[in-house]
Amino acid sequence: MFNYGVYTLQEESPCIDAGDPSHPMDPDTTIADQGALFFDQSIPDPCVAVDLVPHGTPIFIPASGGEFTFDFELENICDSTVVVDVWTDVDLPTGPVFGPIILRTDITVLVAQTLVRELTQSVPANAPAGYYSYHGYAGYYPDFVIAEDHFSFGKMVDDAGSSPSYNWNVSGWDVETVASTTPTEFTLSPAYPNPFNPETNLTFSLPEAGNVSLIVYDVSGREVARLFDGWYSAGVHKATFGASGLPSGVYFARLTAGDLQQTQKLMLMK
Repeated sequence: MFNYGVYTLQEESPCIDAGDPSHPMDPDTTIADQGALFFDQSIPDPCVAVDLVPHGTPIFIPASGGEFTFDFELENICDSTVVVDVWTDVDLPTGPVFGPIILRTDITVLVAQTLVRELTQSVPANAPAGYYSYHGYAGYYPDFVIAEDHFSFGKMVDDAGSSPSYNWNVSGWDVETVASTTPTEFTLSPAYPNPFNPETNLTFSLPEAGNVSLIVYDVSGREVARLFDGWYSAGVHKATFGASGLPSGVYFARLTAGDLQQTQKLMLMK
């Protein structure tokens, strides 16, 4: 039995304002949307830009661990004051996403203002060797991204060969912050974008290590993609579903971990 997830509309969805005009208005005082949940049009249009500027490139971290410094620049590009959340995360060489490493909520940016924070990010010795992509975001954490920027760095062969630990420290934004601990809930976050063409990103939180499968099915129940299947550590994991060879229509992404299961509706529109 499906345990249907959150069917959050994205701003490009044709389902927005497409409901029966005779129905009551949505809570944001606009015409009713089609779907399980309405798209909140009271959320402002993108009004900020993010720029990550590393101090010296290329960046290579030794096997024993190390750190790098970068500027997080947040610019107001609108004609009114904006209030947003900012956060960072990192794509690990082994596939999953780790983070948020830093999270600051309700940041006020005045008209024509650019906030600049010089941040120093440490990388632990037992982080896996390989190439990383470090991301900075502005928006409304965790599901609404307004602006994003990223850069790459590498790490030499790890000393311990163990799984990545949750002790990535970052300093420079008011106080020193330690990366979030293991998630407390099993969650499949809303796909972004959705509707999509031809790719969408799926992110899930795993409170403890275990066997996980993330499989995409068509409306007839036929498996069309197996994004995760195996043993995964606790944390936040992300996969990209590419549907360039599939026809337009509705698909379902089903996440299973032990006795837990969540399913999310995806809409491919070409």
